[in-house]
Amino acid sequence: TEPTANQAAAAAASVQKIQGYLKFSKGSRFFKSAKPFFFSFYDSTLSQYKDSAMAGGLIARFNFADGEVSMDVEPEKKFTIIASVREGDNVTDIRLSTNNESDFTMWYAACRMASRGKSAGHGGHDNMQAAIQMVLDMHKSKKVRDESEAIVAEHFVPHRILKKKPIKQIAPAILDAHTGVSGHSLIDARLNYIKTCEALLDFGISYFIVRFQSFRAKDELLGVAYKGLIRLDPKTHAHLHTWRYSTMRSWNI
Repeated sequence: TEPTANQAAAAAASVQKIQGYLKFSKGSRFFKSAKPFFFSFYDSTLSQYKDSAMAGGLIARFNFADGEVSMDVEPEKKFTIIASVREGDNVTDIRLSTNNESDFTMWYAACRMASRGKSAGHGGHDNMQAAIQMVLDMHKSKKVRDESEAIVAEHFVPHRILKKKPIKQIAPAILDAHTGVSGHSLIDARLNYIKTCEALLDFGISYFIVRFQSFRAKDELLGVAYKGLIRLDPKTHAHLHTWRYSTMRSWNI
């Protein structure tokens, strides 16, 4: 049966729209030049405007679905959301900052929910916000600061990540991730682990050192996935090119 008008209205109302000012910076080179902008978060999309009147029109729109979201927090000093999200057809690194703790938990919960494919009005938003507040409270206590310092980051993240991010940023992220799954049952935890692995960009890819036919052929890294072939930089593992099987006209082995 089709939903009634009241049910449709209730469903629409359940998708909250979060609005407010945040300091914004974009791209790894410009993180220090943050400027305030007005933002509106609806469903999984963050819209950026010059001010609350929205008179200047839309500046940019970021889609958090399947994005990567983390936080950089110094209690009572800095509350920053770090995200790698889609802007059109490109993936963009952005930072959203606020000096207000309650605003931070609201925005960060919405970003985390959207990155998991759920809207800000989803029933789990309040639980997510409460879990984030718990993490912030933990950061304030000396006991947890000691626990953060005692975390051996090498046991949780690969060395290539350690070269990009400082330990003081990685340790709180580990605590944050732990808070999000600490209430799961054993079966739910295993299923969540499997789903997380399957969602990884490099899941199910086999890598080979190859040489492409060219005048100056050199060793390169080729990934073989179930959807296609991926050419990567052998040093940074950055994706250089992708060939999907569905678009290949002919190929030989």
